[in-house]
Amino acid sequence: MEIEPQVEQIFMHMQNLNRDRNRIEKRVNELKNLKDPLDFKPDILKLYNDFPAIRSIGKLAAMKDIERNALLNIFADQPDMNRFIRWLIHSLTVDENIFKALQHVLCASFTDRNFESSVLSFLNDEDLINQLNTDLSIDLRHNEDKEFNFHKPGYVMNSSGHVLSLSLCGLELESIPQYIFLFIHLKELDLSNNQLTHIPDDIKQLNQLENINLKSNRVKEISNKFKYLKRLQKIDFSFNLLEELPDFLCQLTYLKSINLNNNELKLLPNQIGYLNQLTSLNISCNQLIELPEEIAQLAHLNKLIVNNNQLKYLPKNIAKLSQLKELYVNHNKLNSIPDDLELFHSLERVEAENNNLQMLPDSFWQLKTIRILFLKSNQIQFIDPLIKKLVHLEELDLSDNQLNNLPQEICSLTQLKRFYVANNVLVELPKQMDTMISLRDFDCSGNKLTDIPDSLWDIETIEILNLGKNKIARIPSIFSKLTRLTQFYCGQNPIISPPPEIIQNGKFAIWNYFIELEDSERLFEAKLIIVGEPESGKTCLRKKILDLDCDVRNLDGPIQPTRGIDIDIHEFSTPDIPKFKMNIWDFGGQTIYHTMHQFFLTKRSYYLFVWEARRHIEYHNFKYWLNIIQLLGENSPVTLVMNKSDLCIDELDQFNLKNKYKNIQKFFQVSCYTSDNLKELVQHIKKEMINLEHVGSDWPKRWKAIRMEIEQSSKNFMSYEDYLKRCKSYSMNDQQANYLSDYLHDLGVILHFQHDALLKHMLIINPERILHAVYRVLDDKQIIKNNGCFSYDDLQRLWKEYTSDKHPYLIQLMLKFELCFTIPDTPNYIVPQLLPHKEPDEIRLWEKKKQNILSFEYHYSFMPAGIISRLIARNHVNISMDTYWKSGFIFRYKNSEALIKENKVSDIISIQIQGPDRIILREIIKYEMKRIHISLNTPEVKEMIPCDCPVCRSAEMNEIHLFDHSILEEMKNKGKRTIPCFKSYEDMSIDALLEGQSDIPYLFICYSHKDKPQKDALLTHLKSLAESRIIQIWHDKDIETGKVWEEEISHQIAISKMAILLISPNFLASKYIRQTEIPHLCQDKQKKLIPVLIKPCKWDSIDSLKDLQIFPPDENPLWPDGASDSFIPHSELTEITSRIERMAKI
Repeated sequence: MEIEPQVEQIFMHMQNLNRDRNRIEKRVNELKNLKDPLDFKPDILKLYNDFPAIRSIGKLAAMKDIERNALLNIFADQPDMNRFIRWLIHSLTVDENIFKALQHVLCASFTDRNFESSVLSFLNDEDLINQLNTDLSIDLRHNEDKEFNFHKPGYVMNSSGHVLSLSLCGLELESIPQYIFLFIHLKELDLSNNQLTHIPDDIKQLNQLENINLKSNRVKEISNKFKYLKRLQKIDFSFNLLEELPDFLCQLTYLKSINLNNNELKLLPNQIGYLNQLTSLNISCNQLIELPEEIAQLAHLNKLIVNNNQLKYLPKNIAKLSQLKELYVNHNKLNSIPDDLELFHSLERVEAENNNLQMLPDSFWQLKTIRILFLKSNQIQFIDPLIKKLVHLEELDLSDNQLNNLPQEICSLTQLKRFYVANNVLVELPKQMDTMISLRDFDCSGNKLTDIPDSLWDIETIEILNLGKNKIARIPSIFSKLTRLTQFYCGQNPIISPPPEIIQNGKFAIWNYFIELEDSERLFEAKLIIVGEPESGKTCLRKKILDLDCDVRNLDGPIQPTRGIDIDIHEFSTPDIPKFKMNIWDFGGQTIYHTMHQFFLTKRSYYLFVWEARRHIEYHNFKYWLNIIQLLGENSPVTLVMNKSDLCIDELDQFNLKNKYKNIQKFFQVSCYTSDNLKELVQHIKKEMINLEHVGSDWPKRWKAIRMEIEQSSKNFMSYEDYLKRCKSYSMNDQQANYLSDYLHDLGVILHFQHDALLKHMLIINPERILHAVYRVLDDKQIIKNNGCFSYDDLQRLWKEYTSDKHPYLIQLMLKFELCFTIPDTPNYIVPQLLPHKEPDEIRLWEKKKQNILSFEYHYSFMPAGIISRLIARNHVNISMDTYWKSGFIFRYKNSEALIKENKVSDIISIQIQGPDRIILREIIKYEMKRIHISLNTPEVKEMIPCDCPVCRSAEMNEIHLFDHSILEEMKNKGKRTIPCFKSYEDMSIDALLEGQSDIPYLFICYSHKDKPQKDALLTHLKSLAESRIIQIWHDKDIETGKVWEEEISHQIAISKMAILLISPNFLASKYIRQTEIPHLCQDKQKKLIPVLIKPCKWDSIDSLKDLQIFPPDENPLWPDGASDSFIPHSELTEITSRIERMAKI
């Protein structure tokens, strides 16, 4: 007898179902419990969701006896399977409820063709929506807008009760509920930001679909049933795991937009050309090495995005895309652009950054429609004068190329608003730049420019100007014409006018300086700084410079060594200069004073390094002084003076010294007792100081008058109020007075810390005497005996000449210079420089118990003094009393600890960190080190990472192989995964070596405390990212007891790579957020910001916010009017979480 085809189908189903008998038994039991199926729609839907099982059961129930027997015969040789089918048949036969349910609800015949329609016969779309809400524990919103919102779960239903648009985004779905495919009228479906790994074949039932979004899932393959979605116009498979684009997708000829960004595609099918309605194609961030020629058949394409692939060339016929408006080919390996581009009649935007382009074809310059052209980071050496034909060009980026000049014709681009030529080798700019009448943003930093054409200063539209990292010596007074300027950068130039001290205070200080210069005179003044080891004769030399006839052997009393700093003024004249003022600063050479050098060894000075002939030449002392001059004096000129030549003469290795230290000008051998060669030395000093670049610069007359009043005062202090009154008598307002006090502070004439809560109220107008008071603490024998510990009583004893109301200012000055710190919960202080040399016992115990260590080191070519002592001073609240000594300390943060030690002999600072928060602690330490390095003019230092191979783990510390952190990062960026250890020759994982070195970014949450419920709701969603070590979250509740909250917030803003701004009326009302947090967050252009509108408010009233892309895009607040704090917008917060995850992984 011929077996019915249905039996063959059941045979296949039974084989699959036998794998999970428990599931079948569960479905049978559920069917038994149904009484009247029409009254139990949710239960039927629940059954329907197990589509294969219920269909097979239904088909088996509808079989005739002969068909059942035939099925059992098929499994006759499989006793176990046979028993299973007999049990199932028996259950279906004896239970009338099952058969009734199957017969009346799912139809008697149970054929594939009408199975779904039988369910739809008693269910409508509203039933399905209700079931979705129940099963997924959500509340799908009915969106009444014509435009469907694809950013939150919801649906759109027409007047006939049919769901046309459905969004299930951000619900962490691992599979699609089966009855989704019953929405047969669906036109738009959003399943983005879930955990889907495949799309069922039943997708074919949604044959009315026009738009499907599957972004940010884990799909590896597109079902071939997609070919039945003939009406599809838009498809988004971005951020998935697709390895190929199937041919059948190219049969969907109504497609207008395809997004395949961030997949693993290696090629595109040639059939891509069939999609003749396509207008947008995004295939960025894949592994494509070429594009098929057929892509040129996409006649309606207006946007092509192919960033971040491996393309070496573009199809020769690509210009046939005559409707193309935007072309993105950034971060590929393109060597050239095809010629014959005349057919690009509509092209408006071209981005080809980070390729290997050396030039552009002539036909490119004929594309008159181009408005935006980005060619950054190529190898372009020449720009054709034909660029003048790009008359509609508004943005041009030629940064990071090899340009040595720009054609004059570029100045004819009158529509150009943004122009970037940073990091080339330009030696000059075009002369007629004033014709670029629309220019707003111009960046020519990182070139070899020595001068800026006057025409640039005539472009009154400029708002942002970057001249940094060039060789520019002067900014002209016509700089003041740039009245619309909002941002100005000119750092790392050898600028002498305006003075660097003015430049560093920004555009307003510069404008004020030029205003003051309207009534000015030339200033002939410079600083002579004398340094050297103790008792080398610096004081005698200073006195001889002041008076060559001075007999240093017959001075009143013995010459005392310099304590701290002694300052004298020597005036002389020349035929061209009626009066030259030489400010002589004589520095004490004792090691305890070295920490202070960073504050007073200044650039734009002349240096004398004095050493004593009677002593054996100790080149390590030479190394310290010559390096510190080179570092802090920024290569100011220095003369080496061997003193006491009447007693002994030692010959230096002048050639090698001068070869290493290029700022050495001359060598002298002198005697202060016999005056040998002193006249020649003094003449040399005067000649060289007169020729210093800044000498003779213009100085405002009223600045000079106010300075003279201050210097002639016999007092040590001047109140800020008194200072303002003096300035007011010269018609200066408070702002102008502040510019002047900043300048005088930078020159060392006064000390005034405008941003310190206490010191801002007082000007120290006699720095020499005040510094002697500070040094008296450092030199006190009792304090030295107490290992640097002192109390307020000690200060009363040491500072008797100062009234007690001045003592707080003096101690605050020491704290400001990081010379001491307070001991928590006591009135006492400690000077870290005077701590004991011996390591505490706690350190040895720590090193024995250490485990899972994260280690790195700083290797200096020259290590300035005081780094460890300053680290101790600024982080003392995180250090226990028994864990610091002169050369190191244990830094504690939450449940983690770091042992930080310096080796002065090797110029190395080593850091070992252990504990669960070691990654965070490492970032804190690196940030603190960076701040200190910047204050020291950024010494040359390498960050090194110890090897962790078996050989190195068992080696002595000085035998462990070290990897240069910057080289590891560079190799990782170039796709390298391993690097050999040169001790064991074992390949080491670069990722393992760099674990935690910089790949877990901080997320800073900026919010008002009144919005704490909203912040906590966000934290709940972000928790999974933090636990997965994708991000590290910080908000102000993480500030530990004892921390200065304002400093801690500033610190966290600085180290965070991303920030969320929770915008609300409370947020905008916070003065601290508006004036401190927002400006600091926005000034770092590399920081990724996500402004989130959580409550209705006028957020675009803040200038720094209105240019940011607000979330949600429709600007509907997450907590609308009337919503309680307990309300949680899960879908929006899920979308924010997904965005942050993507940002963190970029």
